[in-house]
Amino acid sequence: SYHALARICFYEDEMEKALEYIYKGLDKFEQDGEKEHIYHFLLVSKIIYLEGLNRDEEALIAVEDLWANRNNIDSREVILSIYEIKTRLLTKLTRFEDAIALAYEGLTTARINRMYDHAGYLWMALGECYNKQKKFQNAEICFQSAINMRTHLRNKSFVIRMFIKIGKLYQQVLSIQKASEMFTMAIQLARKNPKKNLLSESLESMGD
Repeated sequence: SYHALARICFYEDEMEKALEYIYKGLDKFEQDGEKEHIYHFLLVSKIIYLEGLNRDEEALIAVEDLWANRNNIDSREVILSIYEIKTRLLTKLTRFEDAIALAYEGLTTARINRMYDHAGYLWMALGECYNKQKKFQNAEICFQSAINMRTHLRNKSFVIRMFIKIGKLYQQVLSIQKASEMFTMAIQLARKNPKKNLLSESLESMGD
């Protein structure tokens, strides 16, 4: 229940409150109970919310703790979430080579298990890593790989973010026509999505 309450706060951008619920969930968790996998979901959520609060060093320490115990984690969902989050954090901390190696390892796991959403997240994280290094061609290939998977993705909000992200990449390299096409796609999809902040972001990107 605390995990679910934290997710609600996360979707409402109340990150501090979300983290409070996670700490309560971890505190109340019965280690000898029947739902051990929930504990790992709580830990992954804690890392996501720390990252959302820009507490990246704390988030990375928490990721490393979880990573060290990954052999005790049964859920592929949790394992792939760790790959994705750790890739993002390493990128933020400019540990690019580590981030790239980890992302490719995660992509292999995602492909083997046919977990398309996580494959999409990892392609985007990898693209962002290349983008930070100004390796724009590599970044484009990664973003396009993610977009090519969009019909398999359940998270439609993330698909919109994909188009915004690649549009901004094209804007960066002054491919304005391509950027415009990507933002147009984002706007069309965002008009059908309940998250109006995505429509706002898509329109603002097109305006730029």
